[in-house]
Amino acid sequence: MDQKNLSLLEEFSFWLMLIAVSVRSGLSLTDTLKALQRKWPKSDISHAWGIFLSELRLGKSKEEALKCFQNALPPMPIIETFCQTLILSFKQGISIADLLTQQSQSIFLFYTHQKERLIYKKQLQMLLPLFLLILPATMIFIATPILIQLQGAL
Repeated sequence: MDQKNLSLLEEFSFWLMLIAVSVRSGLSLTDTLKALQRKWPKSDISHAWGIFLSELRLGKSKEEALKCFQNALPPMPIIETFCQTLILSFKQGISIADLLTQQSQSIFLFYTHQKERLIYKKQLQMLLPLFLLILPATMIFIATPILIQLQGAL
């Protein structure tokens, strides 16, 4: 997973947590999304939720609008799972506040796991310059006084 998708997942989990808090406090999903869009109008997630809202205004169902939302984002299995879960909750009449909180937490855990993997990969990439450049220079620095003393003794 590249850096752009990781930052998108981080932003997506943040948005989901804000939506969950707002829905739990009594706002509707559409009012929450409108308020968040006014607050952060230039993000990729805001654009995708804007597509969701515009599809709802055009008269499409929430399920169809969520599919349009999913298509507006890069194809990632975790976002597809979120959309399918939300569609099922709309069909079954489940409260979405708890669902959004759980989804936000699971996406954030996935994001942190991917970020840690990326960090460990970068650490391994840093070892190569260490062994090729820094370690030989240190050995020369340590060995030079020893070689000078050996030459003086001969």
